[in-house]
Amino acid sequence: NKTLQLETAVGKAVENAPAASTNFGISGSKINTDAKLGTITLNISADTNSDVTVPEESSDVKLEQNTSGVTSQGDGITTYEQLAKAIKNGGDIKLDGDIKITNPIAIEGSVTIDLNNRTLIGNIGSSGTMFTAGERTFLTLSNGNIELNEGCCVSANGAQKVKFIKCKANISTGMLCSTISSTIALDECDVTGNGTLIEMSSASKLDFIRKNSFIGDVSKESDCIITISNAGGSTFGFDPSNYINYAASIEKNDAENTWTVK
Repeated sequence: NKTLQLETAVGKAVENAPAASTNFGISGSKINTDAKLGTITLNISADTNSDVTVPEESSDVKLEQNTSGVTSQGDGITTYEQLAKAIKNGGDIKLDGDIKITNPIAIEGSVTIDLNNRTLIGNIGSSGTMFTAGERTFLTLSNGNIELNEGCCVSANGAQKVKFIKCKANISTGMLCSTISSTIALDECDVTGNGTLIEMSSASKLDFIRKNSFIGDVSKESDCIITISNAGGSTFGFDPSNYINYAASIEKNDAENTWTVK
């Protein structure tokens, strides 16, 4: 057996973590017989002889073990700079404080942000966007609050999915803007705003899943699709009649200009 030695990663930022490589070969009569390769097992173990101690606190993003195979970036994210860095690294992110978004953050790959009952506050100007989700990206925001007085929360162009789960959003202008060739989902969210909050520009799909309160409007081009499922108790700022994919009764509240699914 051959051992590949790595220097310790304790106390180092993610981008400075140690790396190493080695060559290996595979041989045996069985390989030549049926040309099939079995299982290669890689065992990673700690150096139990090391006298390095782990610091109790670190000002940088901390990594946690995640048996799902996705990098988990732990608690301790309380600033815009830490959040932007964690998003660049990708994986699962959990906030530990309210964060003000002052510049757009590009989503690369797959990112899941657990807001942890904290608040994302947009401070990006009237033409700014908090998050941009490009081709083949995944973005999930869950379990917290979003406040935005101007600009847009997410713009999506070619995104595999942008999903909001159990989010409460107070948005004056746009929740999703210029959505192109993307799939959007709202699952048990409470969204309040003025005018058009979701703009579906081209070849996109919007799913409302389970009970949502969405007090605003949606604009869409003819090649875009809206579906509403399992929506009992949901309230919308637009008539949902044409988008519900099951038999349901709808009651309009003329005073508030809203529609409730019974």
